[in-house]
Amino acid sequence: MRFKMMNSIILLMFSGLFVTLWGEVVYKDSGGGGGDEINAVDIGLIIDMGSPLGRTVLTCINMAISDIHSANGTRIELHVQDSKGDSLNAVTTAVDLLNNDRVQIIIVPEMTIEASMLASLGENAEVPIFSFASIPSSPDHSYYLRIKEDEAAQFGPVIALLEEFNWKNIVLVYEETTDGRNNLQHIVDMFQEKSISVFYKSFEPLVNDSKMIDELLILKAMQTSVFVMHGSPSLTSKVLITSKRLSMMSTGYAWIVTSNTMDFEDSLHPSVIDAMRGALGLKSYIPSSEKLQNVSKRWKREIQYAEQDLDLTDFYVFGVRAYDTIWAVANVTRNMITKRIGTYNKSHDLYNMTGSANSRISSFNSEILSQLLSSRFRGLSGDYQFQNGKLVMEGYEVVNVVGKGGGTVGYWTLTDGLTQEKSVSADGRVHSLPYGVKTVIWPGPSLSTPKDRLFNSSGRRLQIACPVKIGFTELLRVQEDKQKNVTIITGFVKEVFVAAIDILGYNIQYDLVPYKNENGETQKSYDEIIDSVYNKRYDAAIGDLSITSNRSKYVDFTMPFTELELGTLVKLDKGNGWFFFEPFDSNLWTVGACFFVGLGIVVWIIEHPINEEFQGSVVKQIGTILWFSVSTLVYAHRERLRSNLSKFIVGIWLFVVFILTSSYTAILSSILTVQQIQLTKGENIGYQYGSSVRGNVVNNFNFSVTDGTWNPFFTVQEYAEALSKGNKNGGVGAIIDEMPYMKIFLANYPSGYALIETSFINNGFGFVFQKGSPLVPDLSRAIQKLRESGKLLELEQKFYYGGNQKSPLIPSDNDQREPKTLNLDNFIYLFFISGISKAAALFIILILFLRKRKTFSHLSKVFTKARMALSSKCFSSRVANASEMTSPPRVDVH
Repeated sequence: MRFKMMNSIILLMFSGLFVTLWGEVVYKDSGGGGGDEINAVDIGLIIDMGSPLGRTVLTCINMAISDIHSANGTRIELHVQDSKGDSLNAVTTAVDLLNNDRVQIIIVPEMTIEASMLASLGENAEVPIFSFASIPSSPDHSYYLRIKEDEAAQFGPVIALLEEFNWKNIVLVYEETTDGRNNLQHIVDMFQEKSISVFYKSFEPLVNDSKMIDELLILKAMQTSVFVMHGSPSLTSKVLITSKRLSMMSTGYAWIVTSNTMDFEDSLHPSVIDAMRGALGLKSYIPSSEKLQNVSKRWKREIQYAEQDLDLTDFYVFGVRAYDTIWAVANVTRNMITKRIGTYNKSHDLYNMTGSANSRISSFNSEILSQLLSSRFRGLSGDYQFQNGKLVMEGYEVVNVVGKGGGTVGYWTLTDGLTQEKSVSADGRVHSLPYGVKTVIWPGPSLSTPKDRLFNSSGRRLQIACPVKIGFTELLRVQEDKQKNVTIITGFVKEVFVAAIDILGYNIQYDLVPYKNENGETQKSYDEIIDSVYNKRYDAAIGDLSITSNRSKYVDFTMPFTELELGTLVKLDKGNGWFFFEPFDSNLWTVGACFFVGLGIVVWIIEHPINEEFQGSVVKQIGTILWFSVSTLVYAHRERLRSNLSKFIVGIWLFVVFILTSSYTAILSSILTVQQIQLTKGENIGYQYGSSVRGNVVNNFNFSVTDGTWNPFFTVQEYAEALSKGNKNGGVGAIIDEMPYMKIFLANYPSGYALIETSFINNGFGFVFQKGSPLVPDLSRAIQKLRESGKLLELEQKFYYGGNQKSPLIPSDNDQREPKTLNLDNFIYLFFISGISKAAALFIILILFLRKRKTFSHLSKVFTKARMALSSKCFSSRVANASEMTSPPRVDVH
């Protein structure tokens, strides 16, 4: 209601502002031409005169004005208004400064909620507003200049400290303000980017003591020992004092206090300093210099003379920055005088009745803003310059609070990170020395760095419930020795829990106890155990406790340490004697046989004329054809091929045979290995008593409660008996359960049963803790390390399979309903290629045969003619010889 009233009043003030006159500057008549040259500037200062901060800033500004006047004669008129610590007064005094004193600049050092209102006011009036508030600069508020870091900027050094001490779990305590809520998510994101788990708790500025005690006791019960305090000095003081009363500032705890409080350390009550002994604090860093020391001495003399009741050892960082800001304004004014920028005639008509600023005034103020944003000089606080409407900070000083004033143990800057020392060279440059921080004296006092987990601070051992199981005791076995009055707990789950605890790196005192309800009875269902942890009868519970969304509403689970699948267990059928025909259908068998015989015939046709192994009697040749065809199935053919065509078609066929035999072997193996099951309506299904499996399957896989009978069982033996009876004999057709139970069953019955992979998904088993327990994320990371290192698998082999390295599980097939029988369509292209090769070979043989026959006929004719011609010639020769032999000798007559 108060804020609504304030907004209404502010709107009225704006309306009045737009029709009033403002903007007069103090001037000096230059004596020429009716123009007035600027040689002074009016600055408005809104402070709470009742606060040490306000009085310190006022003293520092007066010192700066005196130094400036002595140095260069620039006149600064300071108009001071007391806000009395009230936001509404701050706004009304700002309007008064604009209307009556007609200031060109307003400085608001107090960190109050009126900063955003004043930013809008300065934008409308076109007057630069210097603010120590931490609200981010907005592009819509170009006249709003911040001389304080963002809220989120302080968490850069906080994260650096957390990483330096290897803290991964913290509690962030912050003040419930508008700025706090707006920046919270960004701050949490910064932590999470560095894998730092953060729990945050807010307190209202005026929280009462009883409520604060209750809330801090809750934080203490979380057993997180590292706290980051981010709030105003008043709230921080109350939180730290109350924490000390609750022993939360003792040995084992660590506190980091941000600059929101530490920058006001000198004004804190001694009881607050005493309460925060051992804490680390962040203070805005101001490099040491001779000028700073001289101004500090002057300030002490003046503040002690004016404020004798104020016990301050050093002046605030805000006083230093206020001092530098006045010098920045003076330098800008002097620069404008030198360059004769912004001369105008003095006039009271600087605003017209529409509320628009006079163009001369608008131009003048715009020039002041531009000069301020571009100014840069070396001041008391270091390099003074603006970037994006915000003063660039030097960094932070890390202070170990061991008394008033504390002790510096390190420094942090955006460029160098966390360093132990800073040194300033003659040219004013700051140099960083070794990374890290010096030795810290922690609460207690203690020199041992606290862990981010503080367990059993009350001395009580954690009580962890274990369910008492009848069956599947490989997972968890609870045995009570009444003679020795001891309880022995063993099993896979227990060993995983112990191994995960060992990885944590810090000691946890706990007792594993059998679960018993208020009547001393063991659990009837696992939900009873979940309820007992929720009702804080037990701190935690371990066992085969399934993670479900409903249970997660009441307790926290670690990440699962078992598989996420559900398994379907069936009994293998004996099958029939003709099972080896099942991989191929009848068409494929027929075509395959034809191609085998066809290969033998084609090869015989090619080899018969030239290969003696393919010759002989008819019976022998038929046997050769059949033997050669069958022998290619196992690559055992003995006949040596002579023709290249034979070798070609046999090579292609052997490739086809290789594909066929490989496919046949794969399908036959799946048939012999896994008996698939199809869950249909009316099928009797078994599950483990008390398990969430039934609800999971019914709710997620379209099974209804009436789809067959759901039969609960307790032990491995009951599983085997039900499966042996079968669905029609009072047993079940399948068992659906989580994978750990399935593995234990198959370890006890390695033959005759098969585990079928299903699409049923469960969330696995997890350890149960109370909501908000800090052990949950740590144990989850430990479980992940166990899985990555192979330790989980080793424990499975130990408890499921008795230490055997080889799992007795039968490999699961794909998620098809039945093993796929191959048909002719699967190999049609292979047979096509083989058939084409055989046809091509036959065609080539035919061509060769025809050509050979034609050539032989031609040669026979030639040979016949030649033989006849030769015979005729020989006959003629013989007749001639005979005639010569029978004729009388010729007598020559002379």
